[in-house]
Amino acid sequence: GTIPSSMGEMRSLKMLVMYSNYLSGQLPKTFWSGCQSLEFLKLSNNHFQGNIFPEGANLTSLIALFLDGNNFSGSIGEGLLNSKALVYLDISDNSISGTVPLWIGGMRISFLYMKGNQLKGPYPSQLQSLPLTTLDMSHNSFSGSIPRNVDFSSLQQLRLQNNEFMGSIPDTLFEAGALLVLDLRNNNFSGKIPNTMGKSSSLLVLLLRNNNLQSHIPEKICKLSNVGLLDLSHNKFSGTIPSCLGNMSSNPDRDFAIWGWQSQFFGTDIPFLQDWSYTSALNIISSFQIGFDLRIGTVVDFLTKSRYEAYRGGILYNMYGLDLSSN
Repeated sequence: GTIPSSMGEMRSLKMLVMYSNYLSGQLPKTFWSGCQSLEFLKLSNNHFQGNIFPEGANLTSLIALFLDGNNFSGSIGEGLLNSKALVYLDISDNSISGTVPLWIGGMRISFLYMKGNQLKGPYPSQLQSLPLTTLDMSHNSFSGSIPRNVDFSSLQQLRLQNNEFMGSIPDTLFEAGALLVLDLRNNNFSGKIPNTMGKSSSLLVLLLRNNNLQSHIPEKICKLSNVGLLDLSHNKFSGTIPSCLGNMSSNPDRDFAIWGWQSQFFGTDIPFLQDWSYTSALNIISSFQIGFDLRIGTVVDFLTKSRYEAYRGGILYNMYGLDLSSN
């Protein structure tokens, strides 16, 4: 079925959860313009279509929006310009095309998921203005190099895999003290692994598989003492393998409790708990409670014994992986 236009008259509605049904059609304009009290909207995994974020939308109270797993198409409209409280946005796995709009740089989004669309263009410089904690642009057609002056200091997760990025990997990525997960697989990055990594790094997962990286593997990679999963396969590395890579599992200070890290999430007093599976090569299983926090536990796909296996939960306390194949 469809969402009736009369739902736009529910001006006191604060939370709407209708995910994983057989809903289809376009979202009524009256819905976008009338539900001004709506704070949490989850319409994931349905069959909605049409342009996303049409003009005239007025969801001024919106904090979290999940439209992933639908059939939205066309470019990203300007319908969220009035949603200044928006912190969490997931438009993954649709057929959205075009580029990331400039207006998004004026928002306060901290969690941005855009994977599995047809988005293109260079790395969006306007994202620099956002207080991003998680950014997933994977499985699109973004291209070009990543600007060297991008500040990644607030990011905990950056997933750019399966795009067409090229050029060298910015030094700032390995200087970002909060970064826990960095996935750059299946791009066209070239040059050397940056030599700027230090003991202040919090990286737990570093995935650089299937790029054009070359030269030797730097000894400084040993300073990434928290890394448990390291994939450097299918590149053009040469020379000797740093002996320290054999000690990946011997760091006594490595605290895997960070796999359950949490970020404070403020803005509303609706207690609502929901779980979802974020299905990508590097997956996120999350519990989201509005008004309290966002607890994130990580599920990782990693090649072991010639096949990819998914590892989640407690096994990650003892999971270590190193892949240097096809160099």
